[in-house]
Amino acid sequence: MISIDSNFKRLYYFRYADDFIIGVVDSKKYCTILKEKIHDFLETGLNLILNLGKTSITNATKKLS
Repeated sequence: MISIDSNFKRLYYFRYADDFIIGVVDSKKYCTILKEKIHDFLETGLNLILNLGKTSITNATKKLS
């Protein structure tokens, strides 16, 4: 029997120049919390500003019409 760790999160990080994409296999609620944590880290830890107008949470598996 395979045990599943409920604390395990699957993340994928892609970076190109000054842009990045983080792929997350989890709920939208978790993604929203992660986005807030990234925003706080960039602002306080690196003195960078996350452009919230260009930053979005989307479902990559939904088909676009």
